[in-house]
Amino acid sequence: MLLLRGRAGVVAIVKAGSDGQFFLETENEEIVLGLEPHDLIVASAFSVDEKTEKGLKCVLFMIREIRSPLIVLPKKPSCITKASNRSVGR
Repeated sequence: MLLLRGRAGVVAIVKAGSDGQFFLETENEEIVLGLEPHDLIVASAFSVDEKTEKGLKCVLFMIREIRSPLIVLPKKPSCITKASNRSVGR
């Protein structure tokens, strides 16, 4: 694992490894990514403490070793968007 530490954040990088199927779960679909062993999986955070580094290691371990799907949430949750649209019309 490569850790790049800056003043305002950390980037953690690992190679994808030999089992090249990874799953992304979005609000609308599940996507299967086919990666080569030399491809990279990257996680980042806007913090630089030891707890953050442990968290990034955990995230990458869950994705690469445990095969847990990566869940991708929308930038703006639909329930908030719908509520905002209703209040605009009043």
